[in-house]
Amino acid sequence: MVSLEICRNFQEDLKGILFDRSNLESEDAEIYDYISSLKNPKDVLVHSSNLKEEGNSSFKEADLDGALEKYSLSMVFLSCLVLNETDVRISFSQLATSVVHNMAAIFLKKKEFRHVGHFFSIVLNHKPDNVKALFRRANAAMGLCNYELVSWDLKVAHEGEPSNQEVMRKLREVEQILNSLPEKNHGQGKKEGEMSLGFSNHIKDLMIEERDSNRDEEETSEGNEIEQCEMMDVETNNKSNSVKEV
Repeated sequence: MVSLEICRNFQEDLKGILFDRSNLESEDAEIYDYISSLKNPKDVLVHSSNLKEEGNSSFKEADLDGALEKYSLSMVFLSCLVLNETDVRISFSQLATSVVHNMAAIFLKKKEFRHVGHFFSIVLNHKPDNVKALFRRANAAMGLCNYELVSWDLKVAHEGEPSNQEVMRKLREVEQILNSLPEKNHGQGKKEGEMSLGFSNHIKDLMIEERDSNRDEEETSEGNEIEQCEMMDVETNNKSNSVKEV
């Protein structure tokens, strides 16, 4: 079961993203007034999900700024969601994670690794064993030449999904890099990378201490999201822009 405290903390992180990146200042009052008029929390979820889908469409059309705007609007709705009902909290957690993943995927495509790491650290702060977030944050750390963080994230991801071939391949790659470098250079870019990725000993400890309990929570909540908020995730590659269901 997704706790109320975890969801409220996640909401606060979403508000932090909006504060840093929102271009909606002139529209905020109107948007919040409209959200306040929605009495049913599931209506708020539906609006947020629809905006996320519009963002996915913009992404497929290579309109990255348009996609970011839609994802930001989706976050506005999620940040105002009333979280009293258990099924609403489950859907909120899944949808919010998806939107954050999609925004981070855009910054990864832009090679803006600082933003990528920050976004995935938010996901991992609430779900420390999220393999996709670990793998993509490792890619961001690779871009910052922070090989120690790459290795840490990939090892945790491998522990979560031992059969994941992509994780194994990337882990072998970074181990070869580390072995080829003098030991003093293993943390090349480490200071900048840790600041940019929002990575700290606190998150490390959280990942270790809460991994098992979060895995149990995921199994409990699986399949309980409302139909209108089916989670989708933007998948990026060099050949095309596509949307992959997760």
